[in-house]
Amino acid sequence: MRETILFCFALFACSFELIAAPCQEKPQSWTDGTAKQRLKDIFEKGEFGVPRFTGRWWTDSSGFSIQQRNPKTNKLVSVHFDARTGKRTDAPPP
Repeated sequence: MRETILFCFALFACSFELIAAPCQEKPQSWTDGTAKQRLKDIFEKGEFGVPRFTGRWWTDSSGFSIQQRNPKTNKLVSVHFDARTGKRTDAPPP
């Protein structure tokens, strides 16, 4: 009985090694030299960078204001948005 349990455990351990071994292989980018360039693009050029949020939150956090260019006058105007709905509102900040 003890030998059977040990045999089953050894068989399980070996099968686990065969299954897990391919998961431990290095990605192709590590071996073909593209990883270094990819990291440079991400961190130095800001490839995944997003535009900065330049809005000002209202004191009661019910909305925010941002500066947008008026298409008619081409001047920056303060535009207000309701935080709950995300829709533009004419209400000034409290």
